[in-house]
Amino acid sequence: KPSSSIHQVYFNSVFLGARLSEVELPNQCFLLGLVRGNQVYSLADAPEILAEDWLVAVALNESVVPEFDLCLKQAKLSRID
Repeated sequence: KPSSSIHQVYFNSVFLGARLSEVELPNQCFLLGLVRGNQVYSLADAPEILAEDWLVAVALNESVVPEFDLCLKQAKLSRID
């Protein structure tokens, strides 16, 4: 059974600055677009992902949802020197 998901992008997301079409997800998982303010952008629009965007995605199989959610919540590692 397909499962939809919406994730907010934060300032420390690994996807920040990437084009929506460049995001790699697990097998059977797809980004459909993003919401920014009152605008909806499709994958075909190839928007750059910004902080506070909402990623709209779907997993075709429920069994991959935990991996899928973890992937979308990835944060950049910060180094303290």
